Amino acid sequence: DDGSFVVDTPEGMPSGDITVVATDPAGNDSDPGKARLDTDAPKAPVVNDSNGSQLDGKGEPGDTITVKDPDGNPVPGCDDVLVGATGDWSCTPDSPLQPGDQVSVVETDPAGNESEPTEVTIGALSISVKYPQRRLGETQEVTGSNFNPGEKVCLAVFSQVLQAGCGTADQSGQVVISFEVPGSFEAGTHTVELTGEQSGKISTSFVVTAAPAVQTGGVVDQQVLNLRGLAVGAIVAGAGVLVVSKRRRAHRG
Repeated sequence: DDGSFVVDTPEGMPSGDITVVATDPAGNDSDPGKARLDTDAPKAPVVNDSNGSQLDGKGEPGDTITVKDPDGNPVPGCDDVLVGATGDWSCTPDSPLQPGDQVSVVETDPAGNESEPTEVTIGALSISVKYPQRRLGETQEVTGSNFNPGEKVCLAVFSQVLQAGCGTADQSGQVVISFEVPGSFEAGTHTVELTGEQSGKISTSFVVTAAPAVQTGGVVDQQVLNLRGLAVGAIVAGAGVLVVSKRRRAHRG
């Protein structure tokens, strides 16, 4: 009634230019209308590793992305996400996905063709320290992985609270933050905790050991002098024995 029409595309019809003709009840044909038929499905989208707070990746500009749960239902917050002009896409689930969850990501072009799904298993955040043990004043290095690319991540150290600074996760989701162990820290186990603005928290621990006692330069110098004095005394005493021996031999002669 509104003048619209729908024609099913014959199966196996290739992509290409088509013409459409309307014929009235009297048998009069219209001038042909021209269109482009697209029956080619897009490639499966690229999906980066995810901790479930955000999903992102690469696709064809102008296409849309839908993340589906194991039952094939769209994940709220990740349905019909437009791929930008640079080919990048990202979405934030209304409820974060959990480590171990399996989802499929499908790309759909403007003609309605769906790609093959990209299967994704949600991973967990991870954290590690470069040195299991550190002395007071030494530098410790903390590495976090599987954060969202570009996410701000901050480091705190306990049990004596130390805000050790923030960093930005790189394109692989990794962030590295270094800090110097304060001289006020007590010996024992201390916790390092990374917090991402979207991804949440992850922590581990390392051991702080007391710094070894350092001898002053004056004490070391005095010991060296004492050793030198003993050595000189031994040389002089040896020389005296040699002279007496020579004199005794001369007397006998």
